Amino acid sequence: MVIGLDIGASKIAGIIFDGKKAVKDLTIVTPKNLSGFKYSLLKLVKFLSLNAKINAIGVGLAGMADNQGRVIYSPNMKFLVGFNLLKLLKSLGTKKAVIENDANCFALAEARIGQGRKLKNFIGITLGTGIGGGLISNGKLYRGIRGSAGEVGHMMANKHQDYEKSFQKLRNSKNYPEIGKLLGRMFADVYNLLDIEAVILGGSVAKSSNKFLSYAVREARKKILNKQINPKILVSKLKHAGALGAALLVK
Repeated sequence: MVIGLDIGASKIAGIIFDGKKAVKDLTIVTPKNLSGFKYSLLKLVKFLSLNAKINAIGVGLAGMADNQGRVIYSPNMKFLVGFNLLKLLKSLGTKKAVIENDANCFALAEARIGQGRKLKNFIGITLGTGIGGGLISNGKLYRGIRGSAGEVGHMMANKHQDYEKSFQKLRNSKNYPEIGKLLGRMFADVYNLLDIEAVILGGSVAKSSNKFLSYAVREARKKILNKQINPKILVSKLKHAGALGAALLVK
């Protein structure tokens, strides 16, 4: 049994994974300060661990941590920067704990047990508080030299702001046609750069994909240079995909 945690700016999802499926889960609201975060995370892990022998914990984090488990970047949870998350988890007596970017965990789950099972090269993009991206290359998670590959949300949408900032403004106004056009340009950028098989979407906003996906595909077709490419945009069917991917890190 392993625990998988998906730590985002709006919610934290936790599961117990037995190697095939989640056998227990709980989702809580993400606290807005460090003391509340530590208290709530420990409570969540203890609840999941009740009456279960836990061998390891995998964590998907909306941000990045260094090799020691210290958070070095988290744009929407800035109170975590500098905090040693690994040390907190190991204080529970857990022998093995691994921290990875949350979008990478999402992509890993899709590659192993989701929409990407039959694909070799794709990108998983999470649409929630921000935009995250995880790359699967030749069937394996591609992290890059420093572990920051796949950050599509931080490519520039225009000379003033990146895709994430533009997306956040449109998401708050619920302007779905413009959300679709913006994402379509981002998808085209990814196809032009990587020549991938598909884009797989996850996250809370992806649940409303029927409201913007047609606009996105239409825009992507206009902007993709190779007109032989018909962009394949898939939507995740996994519940707690990020937490599942985090569990797969250590399983």
